[in-house]
Amino acid sequence: MPKKNIPLLERLRTRFLRMRHKEHFDQEVIAARTECGAAMCSIGHTLDLCGYKMRVNPNPEIPGFLDFDFIKPSGRLLRNDLHYEAQKLLGLSFGESCRLFTDYSIKTPKQAAARITNLIEEG
Repeated sequence: MPKKNIPLLERLRTRFLRMRHKEHFDQEVIAARTECGAAMCSIGHTLDLCGYKMRVNPNPEIPGFLDFDFIKPSGRLLRNDLHYEAQKLLGLSFGESCRLFTDYSIKTPKQAAARITNLIEEG
């Protein structure tokens, strides 16, 4: 069982609780272009908090789902398995990460923050 990255989970929860523009959160897309910049799910916000840079993808495989590429802090393009990368950064098991990343009943940043609180409290 991986060791949870509690400080990062708390930062992610704080980001969601303080989010002023709800359109910056959309659990059903990793990173999609919007009028306000980008809407991201928990995966996208995790990567952003960890210093991954976003670059507009001119030819996304699935437009409206992943309109941006993520560049690792090392400068390398993160091509595959964004879910696993965010899971590893947060120190979550696969099941825990699925409860946070792929539960599409989460519609608001506050609901995502509540899910993170549950993950932290579970130890």
